[in-house]
Amino acid sequence: MNDQNKEKNSDCTHMNRCQMYGLFELDDSVEVWKILYCRGTYTRCERYKMAERGLRVLPNLLPNGQTIEV
Repeated sequence: MNDQNKEKNSDCTHMNRCQMYGLFELDDSVEVWKILYCRGTYTRCERYKMAERGLRVLPNLLPNGQTIEV
């Protein structure tokens, strides 16, 4: 199975420790982020890219690269 097919069938390896989820725990929008970025095509997530490069990922960084005020 190539990497692209593997990604389509798996969740992001960082999902269980993603700090962003805490910002949305009372908000259903976190499910939208999970669908768009955490499940399947997670390698396009800016949080994932930074973590994979060993960079510090701020909790308020969204998967699309934008930040939110907390």
